[in-house]
Amino acid sequence: MCKEALINKITVTVKHVYEPINRRDENAILVHTKCDNTWSPYIRGVKVPKVTEATEDNEITEIVLTSVKYQFIFPISSFKYFATISITKKGRWSKNRDSYKYNKDI
Repeated sequence: MCKEALINKITVTVKHVYEPINRRDENAILVHTKCDNTWSPYIRGVKVPKVTEATEDNEITEIVLTSVKYQFIFPISSFKYFATISITKKGRWSKNRDSYKYNKDI
């Protein structure tokens, strides 16, 4: 549904929320879209600290769904959807924390 909306140049409402009950990473950030309430991609681990910091400082100005791809994943021998989002904030982004580990204090 989201891919069709993008193709038809329809704006897709996007929001991000924390998922503290996630056993793999209590800092996990889910991205929800209005066109499909069941679809929830995660923000990649190295970007979690800087997105968390910008969110807590109320610096996020826009979140936009930019693409949706359907790709074959060899390790699981299956096709999966992958979303790309763009997050805009006030000021400059801090660098990714390559040393970030799941469930680490931010």
